[in-house]
Amino acid sequence: MKRLLTAASVIALVAVSAPTVMGAASSAPATGSDVTSAAELTGDENAPIVVWLDETRLPAIEAWQAAHPEQADLVTAEVVDILQIPAKIALANNAGRS
Repeated sequence: MKRLLTAASVIALVAVSAPTVMGAASSAPATGSDVTSAAELTGDENAPIVVWLDETRLPAIEAWQAAHPEQADLVTAEVVDILQIPAKIALANNAGRS
C-alpha cells in the first residue's frame, strides 16, 4: 500500500526522521480512546511513500532524502500544481470506496 503525504508533511519529514514522526506525541494530553501507543501502530515500515508537493518545496524533500539515504528509496516526490493537491487528496481518500 502506498502512503500519501502532502507538502506540509514533507516539512515534518525534513525536520525529523520517519520513525520519529511515527512515534511523536502531541503536546496536548490525550484521554480515553484517543490514546495510541507506538506498540499499537501497525503497518509496513518499508511501505513506499508518495509525496505531492509544489516545485518550491522540492529541495526540502531532496534534502531529506540526502540526509536519510537508508529510507530515500521509499520516498517518491511528485511535483504537482499547488492548486491540484486538495483534489488529489480527496481522490486518494475516496479510492476504493463505493
